[in-house]
Amino acid sequence: MTSRAATDERWRHPALRGQGERLGRGSPKALVPLAGRPLFTHGLEALERCPAIEGIVLVGPKAKLEPALAAMSPAPGKVVGVTEGGRERQDSVARGLAALPRTFDVVVVHDSARALASTEMIGRVIADALQFGAAIAAIPVEDTLEARHAGHGERHGAARGSLARADAAGVPARLARGGARRGARQGHR
Repeated sequence: MTSRAATDERWRHPALRGQGERLGRGSPKALVPLAGRPLFTHGLEALERCPAIEGIVLVGPKAKLEPALAAMSPAPGKVVGVTEGGRERQDSVARGLAALPRTFDVVVVHDSARALASTEMIGRVIADALQFGAAIAAIPVEDTLEARHAGHGERHGAARGSLARADAAGVPARLARGGARRGARQGHR
């Protein structure tokens, strides 16, 4: 931890909960190999290089993440915790938030399956969250998408220009923690 004041500290919390079912691999998608190493390590390296990131908590299958971390060279220097993921994404995020030291007040949540996140994008999300109160990096969708309406069997093409894929979000930790608690109390899944 640096000597910066608590109000200027950042935290990184990637949710590594995805089971990789759509990939058909039978293992968590964060551990699926990409270029010869686990998918999550690519995003983790971008976080390690980002000067605005001071600590990282990994959330996912702890028994598999810890050996993968130990095998990394060079070893990650900012990882300060690994916690087990939950049944649903919001459960995993809540567990990661619970693992945060209270001194960190900006949280960046990132899905490790987004392996191409850049250090610059992460830094911009943090800077914008500090300036505007919250921020999200969203990338325009270039794929052809289809919307389905439950119960009607209707399908139609979705307008690409109005859609974006979220890559990382930065929010004040107190808001993220409060939202996770409220969601759990209200039974949101």
